[in-house]
Amino acid sequence: MGLLPAAAASSSAGVGPVAVRVEPSRAATQACVVVAIPFRANHWVLEALRSKTAALSDSALFDQSLVAFAAYEAVKHKLSGSMVDAIKNKVTGSACGAQGDEFLISLTCAPALAAARRCAALVLQSLRWGSLYSRYTRLCKALKVRADKAAYSHAAEAANQAVRRGVTVVIAGKVRADGARAARTATFLSQKVRDSGPKEEGRPRTVALSDAGGATVAALYVSHPAPSLFGVAALDFVESGVRGKPAQLVSGVLYVLKSANAQAERLGRSDKADGYAATLSSRLKDEARPVLVFTAAQGCYVSSAALTVGGLALTAATAAAAIKLALR
Repeated sequence: MGLLPAAAASSSAGVGPVAVRVEPSRAATQACVVVAIPFRANHWVLEALRSKTAALSDSALFDQSLVAFAAYEAVKHKLSGSMVDAIKNKVTGSACGAQGDEFLISLTCAPALAAARRCAALVLQSLRWGSLYSRYTRLCKALKVRADKAAYSHAAEAANQAVRRGVTVVIAGKVRADGARAARTATFLSQKVRDSGPKEEGRPRTVALSDAGGATVAALYVSHPAPSLFGVAALDFVESGVRGKPAQLVSGVLYVLKSANAQAERLGRSDKADGYAATLSSRLKDEARPVLVFTAAQGCYVSSAALTVGGLALTAATAAAAIKLALR
């Protein structure tokens, strides 16, 4: 294992509450902006909202997760609420996720720093935490849990303070910027951070899983350790070999549905894992890691710290070993 000789070097800068990193890839055809907020949310609550199912498998951080998802919806509406908005803002895809202690919003856009900077600015401008109560109540109704104004206010103010403490903006994919351009981007984005919390102080609450009516994560999934970008490769391998949506990658753990786990483990033990890794390495060569960074950014699959083109080289041997280790 050695350090990856990246095709294009990353650059970074921090100004006020905004830190910017540019992680380029020659092989990508678009850029992807990730805004990472140091605010904890629950992946499984977000997944229930994304899939529009009322069945929760975990109810921890319930109100924080609903406030986070409501903010994501507000961002999507601002950026691509209409065809004209989507064309003007050059947004072709979006996602949100919870990884570790971060809530992430990602936007895929045109391969230019100006487009990425515009998207990041619109995300920060759209984070109006004190104005999300109507969205929050609708999300509570969708999950069949009573809305609580005090719990909303507490979660919204916590998110507001998290943004003011500092956010990380990672720009991955087909875009380049030296340190000076990264610094100018950070300066520009720092001006978009505002105090937008609710007027009420609020108080937290606990929502029991029995109140939301769903099976636990442990009852539905088998967990496999799959850290960092190697976990992204393992997720892609499983999804390429098993039908449907068999797995989730959350904070360095690959969760595979129990109904699909035996098949996934057989694939991991077979020579298909070696073939997948060899194809990844031979086709992308020194772009394998940058492409995985771009893929991870698009799906919010890892924390912002893991979104870096520098680090251990992703070779056929390391990728195959990671997949087999995860699925053993």
